[in-house]
Amino acid sequence: MRQMLSVLSRFLLVFLLVFLLGLSSCSEESLPTEVLGERLDCRVVAVHSDYLSTSVSLLNGDGSLCADHVLHSGSEKPGLAAALSGDVVVASGLHPSGLVTLIDRFPSGTITWFDPDSLDVVGQLSVATGFAANPQDVVYLSDFRAFVSRAAVNPTPSARTADFDEGGDVLVINPTTKTIEGRIDLMEFTDTQEGTTLHPYPTSMVQVGGTVWVALGHQAPDFSLGGQGLLVGIDIRKEAVVHVVAVPGFKNCTTLEGTEDGLRLWGVCAGVFQEGAEAQLARSGVFTVDLTLAVPEVDWTIATSTFGDRPLGFGLSLLDNNRAIARSLGDFGSGAPDRLVLIDRATGEAEYIGIESGAYELGGILWNPESEHALVADANLADPAVLVVDPSAEVKLVGRVQANPSAGLPPRQLRFYR
Repeated sequence: MRQMLSVLSRFLLVFLLVFLLGLSSCSEESLPTEVLGERLDCRVVAVHSDYLSTSVSLLNGDGSLCADHVLHSGSEKPGLAAALSGDVVVASGLHPSGLVTLIDRFPSGTITWFDPDSLDVVGQLSVATGFAANPQDVVYLSDFRAFVSRAAVNPTPSARTADFDEGGDVLVINPTTKTIEGRIDLMEFTDTQEGTTLHPYPTSMVQVGGTVWVALGHQAPDFSLGGQGLLVGIDIRKEAVVHVVAVPGFKNCTTLEGTEDGLRLWGVCAGVFQEGAEAQLARSGVFTVDLTLAVPEVDWTIATSTFGDRPLGFGLSLLDNNRAIARSLGDFGSGAPDRLVLIDRATGEAEYIGIESGAYELGGILWNPESEHALVADANLADPAVLVVDPSAEVKLVGRVQANPSAGLPPRQLRFYR
């Protein structure tokens, strides 16, 4: 099981299961659905979860609620063959037709397409292909072609390449026909350490021009150790890896974003959790990649240890080409909180901005350039809310939104869907 869970799920699942099983809540059948607010600028999807069940809400760009509890683990909507589990995320890629793309990671391995206007499920596709594939992200190339990163590696794949059941890869799918068309193997780009063949664990993806870039976790099957940070660039026409970029000094790269001008990638590496707190902190940080070079390479880094005492985690949102907000991970044992960090590439500085919550409670970060505010998922169990943050203001927290009032589940992730 440990091989299949994403790093975040492994740390949260046991803790939250024990905690939340002691809480009482109303049943899914008793909850109202499709509670609608004003659809002023409805383009944000919010996923709320206690890691037992999931509820999906739609928000306006300012964070206000426009449709609550529209899809959830108790849904029986037409087209929903597999119910949502408690481990659901939203794809980073925007669907060409404006659909919401939900990824049910472990153990389901299912992609669900949801129409945010009609509130109907359009269809589903299992990418598990006979094993718990743990899909992580989807990027769309057209209505008929998309890439899906699958973190898990199948220990007993079949001999038939047409089964697409090896894992540790990027699948090529047709979102219209809901079929798997091919796969891009990433195992050959990993290293061997201490006699152990590392797995690629592809996670976040981003398309820049004709290349889809994929962040690799690059760790042992049991997550006990990791290799150097790695990214691969896949040519979308050749459906083949054409670039491999090493991230010096860092390990376990989890998040990628491309700048609006298309000249750089930004990325976060979390370090390897099981290598110990000190070693993890030393290998965590933020980096950028210069894409103007014939052979792209890392051109700037900032190590987390230069400004903080806890590693960065699974999230990054660009304010502009030179600034980003990231998340510093808290710690259950010491009581250290999650904290938001503002990172400035132009000055080479990073600073905590005063927004914090309990360990592993701050989630998705979404910058809205029109309002110049960030929406931040805060899964604090006592007061779950979507935070509205102005990083340039003296008082950074400018609002709190109850984004799932029907179910009251804590928000975990936020994405634009159009």
